[in-house]
Amino acid sequence: MNINEIIGGIEFKHVIIFQTQVMMGSQFKRIKNANNGDDIVIACLRLGWNDAFRHTSENIKQGDKTVLDVRSADWNKGHNEPDDYICSILKQEPILEIFKNYAKAKTVNEKVAAVINRFEELKDIFGQVKKLDGNRQLCFGHFQKMFNIAIKLYLCLYMCRGFLEIDDNLFCNEIIENLKKADCPVDSIILERLKIDASNKEYSNYKWSKFGTNEHPTNEYIAVQEEISKLKDVQGKSNLYYDFIAWER
Repeated sequence: MNINEIIGGIEFKHVIIFQTQVMMGSQFKRIKNANNGDDIVIACLRLGWNDAFRHTSENIKQGDKTVLDVRSADWNKGHNEPDDYICSILKQEPILEIFKNYAKAKTVNEKVAAVINRFEELKDIFGQVKKLDGNRQLCFGHFQKMFNIAIKLYLCLYMCRGFLEIDDNLFCNEIIENLKKADCPVDSIILERLKIDASNKEYSNYKWSKFGTNEHPTNEYIAVQEEISKLKDVQGKSNLYYDFIAWER
């Protein structure tokens, strides 16, 4: 690959910017107009939200968009778009603090603890927008997916910051330094890949969106991360690396 190649005036940086626009969608403008590091984090969390919760039965259609059903269906009070409403939730200090503690944690056990120790706070905040009744409950599985996807996007933005002209000062050094210890976001695709790569059919019984429940305790999440780290292709790399190569197949 020649990153200096130019075709019809189109440079590699133009391709990177375009691909980032596709990846970040509505959050690309937030990133380009970021005034502080939290703006970058919120943009990543917003897309992590989509990945973590779009499978749930309470998703509804609002025009062309699929958004989480709001408890009282009044998301538009004071907000022009569902996206604005959700971002207003993510801006709340406990969310940012818990995410940063999770991203800075150096072991999988510390990451789990960062969420579980403040789970009631997370539940209270997300209960503003996610219906929590019957079988529809929040659990650790949702937050590992949201936080790990957000970290994956954060890494992508950081590695492309030169092309995107994002100031280095908008990135948190502690999070960047800890990316080499980032977890793999766990979902049904990863569990299916891991069942093959680790030759362990047990992962077919795991339910990522139930991690943290009595039926599927957080020990299952920890076991998955430990298994990933033992894989030949992953040794010496972060577990997040496995997410990239698993989705390439």
